[in-house]
Amino acid sequence: MAHFATAQEQKSYVKTVDVENSSSILLNIDIPAAVKDWDGDKLRILVDVVHESGVSSEVLESLMQIGRYEVMTGKSNNEFIIKMPGLNNEIVMGDKMINEAISLIVFAPKGVKVETSLESAIGTRITKSGTFNEAIEVQFEFNIPFMASFIGESASEIQQAPTGGLQTKVDEKSIELQTFVSDMALMQQELENAYKDEMTPEDHETVNALLMAIEQKNQDLQTLINELSNLQTQLSDTYGKQK
Repeated sequence: MAHFATAQEQKSYVKTVDVENSSSILLNIDIPAAVKDWDGDKLRILVDVVHESGVSSEVLESLMQIGRYEVMTGKSNNEFIIKMPGLNNEIVMGDKMINEAISLIVFAPKGVKVETSLESAIGTRITKSGTFNEAIEVQFEFNIPFMASFIGESASEIQQAPTGGLQTKVDEKSIELQTFVSDMALMQQELENAYKDEMTPEDHETVNALLMAIEQKNQDLQTLINELSNLQTQLSDTYGKQK
């Protein structure tokens, strides 16, 4: 699995899979899937893995080494199967279970059909008239996200507390954080689109500029996270004093 790109607290990897001229591919992975059409002639699969706050890049490397994101392949009834059995296990560090949110995006060229609702199998089936004559790329992106990702509440759902202005600041900062992360997602998409099979010097300049912008964005994100964390600490302390 080759290193693809790096930004602060974020890593991406690409694995190329030879689908052996199959006309049908089953992603036997029980995770949410979305489909996007694109102008490329290759099939690309993006697996986005988001870990809860506090998971370091070293932990990500360790998870890679023990095979959590290993891609395994095989064939059954002339159908090519891609699976990631390591995802079936929970991540436990000490006595704590580490949460991660996993989603899948299939970038499908013209003539490729993607089914995401399967009755007889778990996962996503991809079919093509004729066969897939080229290997497909499976790209993994690992992100260490903002703390609110795993709280289970959106800013609009947070109940108003008697702390008044401080709670309002937390709500506003939470909304700002959600908007910030959405902007980062768009930048990641731009980076995905910037990579081509044959890169010109101008293409490389575009990619490098995007990587630098994303790195700066990640630094700004950390600042925003710290600001929200400080506000949440103040709010928690205020609640404690009111009891």
